[in-house]
Amino acid sequence: MTMSTAAYLRVSTGQQSIDQQHDAIAAAGITPDRVFTDTASGRAGSNRPGWTECVGWLRNGDHLVVVAVDRLGRSVREVATALHELTTRGIHVARLGSHAAWPPPNR
Repeated sequence: MTMSTAAYLRVSTGQQSIDQQHDAIAAAGITPDRVFTDTASGRAGSNRPGWTECVGWLRNGDHLVVVAVDRLGRSVREVATALHELTTRGIHVARLGSHAAWPPPNR
């Protein structure tokens, strides 16, 4: 099985730039196969088409990189739900700055 790496980048407003998050992933030496982005309001539960596409693209054994865990959701509940759903599907989630090894070990 071939494993893929995706990056999910999110900003809260159109006045913010995704570039800083993209640059941080590149500076860490990570070259994702796909990059998914959203500009979503600060409201929990807001529509995030990039996230929906990302979750649909990821498969068992794939890796998801985020610059910070709060990019996965706008509330503790959203973040916890996202992490649970991804790990239950066998998707490795890594955030920059964590002590997670990159590249992640093979399963």
